[in-house]
Amino acid sequence: MAPSTSTHRALSDHPHQQQGHEENLAKLGECARWGMLSTLFSLVYGHLLVATQLPPDPRQDGWLLMKSPLPTYIISVGYVLGVTCLAPKLMEDRRPVSGLRPVMVVYNALQVVISFWLLYEMLRAAYWYYVSKFADFLDTVFFLLNKKYEHISALHVVHHSLMPVNMWYGLRYQPGGHSSFMGFLNAFVHVVMYSYYLLAAMGPRVRPFLWWKKYLTALQMVQFIFVMVHSLQLLFIECPVPYQITWWIFGTSVMFLFLFSNFYLQAYIRASTKARTQEMNKVVNGFLGCYANGLTSPRGPPRDVPEMTCKVTELRQNKTLKNRREPSSLP
Repeated sequence: MAPSTSTHRALSDHPHQQQGHEENLAKLGECARWGMLSTLFSLVYGHLLVATQLPPDPRQDGWLLMKSPLPTYIISVGYVLGVTCLAPKLMEDRRPVSGLRPVMVVYNALQVVISFWLLYEMLRAAYWYYVSKFADFLDTVFFLLNKKYEHISALHVVHHSLMPVNMWYGLRYQPGGHSSFMGFLNAFVHVVMYSYYLLAAMGPRVRPFLWWKKYLTALQMVQFIFVMVHSLQLLFIECPVPYQITWWIFGTSVMFLFLFSNFYLQAYIRASTKARTQEMNKVVNGFLGCYANGLTSPRGPPRDVPEMTCKVTELRQNKTLKNRREPSSLP
């Protein structure tokens, strides 16, 4: 696809769009820092507290990517740098890629099928669960190709870059057993989540039925609470599960619960309050227009304006008219 200068010219002609573009790039830089730090921490923790103290599963010696964690780490770092630095630079002077809807529909449908299969075959499909974490990178690729940078948050990048490294150590040193509960729940959540994305990718005709988006985020938070409780039960129940894996799963769940809770607060609670405030200001401003130059509307106040607001505004207008008629005592 040849570069187009029309997008760059449009940004130059509209300062607000240019400012928004620069804010998105700054946010991507912050996402890159968090993604790199969290992935590096996962690698160091896994090497120092897992790999040096637990024996690896010998059945996986010949499996792709399982000999060393470094290829997985390099792929995750490449993902972070690609989606936060390289891809935005390549898309800077290009329009959003057209014709992606059929591809996104097929991709999300495959994710639903794969997640459902992983949910059903979790005990025998742990390796493919690990591989699926790389396929999840395509979520970000579609955001970039559509130039929807606002959807790429620190939570998004940290989640996608951290999971492959975490899963490598979990699969290599503790496949199945206690730690598989997290994968079981996550596969179920992915069935629901990619079903939502599949419907959203079908276009505007389906989107009115996607009112349950915030409940999907709530489901993700409940998932992490269940994983935390499942991990903490080992404090009271004797079970030969390595504490290094247990506390790693618990700590990761606490971090994601905090990040998802913050997202829920920003996206739904504060955004809803802001939207209600803007709507009320819009209604009041429209009502004030009925009293421009001291003239009331012959039809009366709009239906959606509170009666008290109408009375207060009318009193203010009457006072203004009275002040205009009375001579001022000042010279």
